[in-house]
Parts: sequence; structure tokens; C-alpha cells
Amino acid sequence: MIPRTRAGVAALAAVLVATALTGCSASTAGEVERYGQALRELDGVESVEVGISRPLPTLVDASVDVVLEADAEVLAAVVATACSFPRSPDIRLSLAVTAGATTLRQLGLASCPGDELAELAELAEAIEGTARAPIVLEFAADEVLRLSVVGDDPLDVLRALATAAFPGDFSVSGGPIEFATGPGAEVPALAEDLLALDARFPVLTAAVAPDSARLQVQGSFAASLTADVAAFLESRSASRWGARSVSVTEDGTLPSSSPATVLRDALAQELGVAGLANRGRLYFVVAGPDALTELSTAIQSRNPDGVEIVIESIGVQPRFGPELGTPLALSPDDNPYPAWAEQWRAAAAVPDVASVTVGRGTLVVTLAEGGDVGAVESLLADLAARFGVAARIA
Repeated sequence: MIPRTRAGVAALAAVLVATALTGCSASTAGEVERYGQALRELDGVESVEVGISRPLPTLVDASVDVVLEADAEVLAAVVATACSFPRSPDIRLSLAVTAGATTLRQLGLASCPGDELAELAELAEAIEGTARAPIVLEFAADEVLRLSVVGDDPLDVLRALATAAFPGDFSVSGGPIEFATGPGAEVPALAEDLLALDARFPVLTAAVAPDSARLQVQGSFAASLTADVAAFLESRSASRWGARSVSVTEDGTLPSSSPATVLRDALAQELGVAGLANRGRLYFVVAGPDALTELSTAIQSRNPDGVEIVIESIGVQPRFGPELGTPLALSPDDNPYPAWAEQWRAAAAVPDVASVTVGRGTLVVTLAEGGDVGAVESLLADLAARFGVAARIA
């Protein structure tokens, strides 16, 4: 299930093709045990559990659960060995790989796995290691690929979902984040949007359907909470969120005093600006490059505790914001926002640019619908030369 390289994926595909014509027959209990023992003897297989029941005296119903290393050659050996036995409708095979804090399980496979493994191979590799706390991803393949999440950290779930496009129709259930059945290719972008939303409104739960999204956030906010969240999501992508009816509830908890809340209150009193304190950071929204430079310059000398300051735009084109995870503890000696404001200003002069995402030494833009790639590439070449950044089109 976890080939770690494209060569591993190709090797697995070759094994699947070679075994595709294996015959199918009923199994005895002894044959099931021999099947399990053959898998148990493979290098890299950590455990094999065989369960056998007899619904009727002449029938065998067997489950074989295999835990293996996250290694392409081990997986290929498991598939080859499983398929060296006659196919049996009586055996349900499940494979599990644990990599760091993430456990990946493929459930309900035939005794000789089909090409669903090859389909999920690169996806599984991409997901590996994305969760910071333990999370279990379980796949059961039929007409719709379903993901059941075991774990209660919404950010871990979203980070895993944001990693790679899922093949075919897809749904997510069993945890704080749920997606109704829909195109799997859309899931990463929706997850990225919710991760970005979490930076402003801590996301506790989310249930996303083709025409709706029900969210719960942590904290106590203004009466305009639902409208604010909907506006933020639509600023990320009107095509993804414009057709979805967004409803938001809050859990009503009040944040405890922290350097971020102290700085927020001081800036509100001294400068008359409204910020949002969340998870140790302070967030502001500005309307343009001039306001960005002015606000960041005012904050840099008022931030003795090194609070991270995230300043972005909502509802203006091109949309502006720093890349998630960028260190932003402003000080008189370290304030990247004025330079970023100039990059934003230059991008705003090119109507083909829809968004600007900046980082320490990076610049990523997205094209407006029907945008001229050549015009944007010329802009990026100029900004790369002026600011010494790695610039690209997303």
C-alpha cells in the first residue's frame, strides 16, 4: 500500500498485471492458515492475524490482517505472495502501514489484491507523516472511496486531506471533519481553505457537502460570524464556496490572556485597529499595500514579546497573504511586510493575477480566469530579480 518511489509503484503494477489471471476457488481452514503463514514469513512483515469462522459446516469465512513496513519492495512481495495462492472468495485481506504518527489501512481487499493498491500507492506516500498527532486513515474501496478518520484533531485531519488529490468519488466520515461524497480531486483545495480559515477562526468541526458547509469554531465572536466566515471562504475561491450555504456556530469559550491578546488590546487602544488573537498569533486585514506597510511598521516597535503577526487581505484582487507557517514575529530588525507590499503592489498592476502568497524568499501567484500566462511570467521574472525571491505560478 505504501510504495515510497515511482519505481516502487511501477514494480507493484507489474506484480498486479502478472497475477491478474490467477484462478478463483473456495478455501479450507488449512489453506487459509498456509496463506497467512506465507505472508508472515516475508521480511518486512511485522504481523499477520488470521481469523476464521464457519457460518456453515462446509463454508469458511476468513480475515487476514497484515501489518508491514512502509517499503515498496515489502508491499510488492506481499502482493506477489498473496497472489501465488488461488484466488479465494472466502478470504478478506487488509493491509496496514504505520509511518510516524500516521497509520494507513487498506480494508476489504480480495485474497489477491487488484489495482486499487496501485491507485492508492502515491496517495498513501504523500499522506505519510502529515499528522502531528496519531491519526488512522482507513480506505475501503467500492464504487466510492471512503476515508474513515480515527482521531479528534481537526487540523491533523485537514493536513492529511490537503496533501494529495484522491482518485474518483470520495467521502470522509468518522471524525471532526466530514466531506459528503463528491469529486476527490476537490478535497485538497477545500481542506487548504479550512486550514487557512482556522488561522482566523479555530475550526472544531466541519461537515462539507456539495451545496452546504456546517462549521463549529472555538471562541466567542461578533454577530456577523457566519457572514465573516463565508466572505473569507469565498475570497479563497468563489467557485468552491459560492454555491455552498455556509452556517457557523461557536462554542462560546473565551481565550485566556496571552501576549497576543495583550498586544491586540494595546494596538486597538493606541492605533484603533482591530485584530484577532488565535493560537498565539495576531491577525489583521488590510485593504492594500500602503495600509500593509503602515500597519506592520507601527507594530514592529510595539511587539516586545515577539508575537507572530499575520496581515492579509479579504475581498480585494489580487488577494494577498503570507504562506501558512511563515515565521512573522515582527521587530524593528525583522519586518518583511514592506517588501511584500511592493510585490503585492506590482502584482495588483497586472489584471491577470488573482492572488499573491508570499513567504521568506518565495512568491506564488495564481492566475485570474482567462489570465495571460505570459504577462504573469514577465511580472514574476521582474519581481524575482528585484527582490531575490523564488517566484512561480501555482
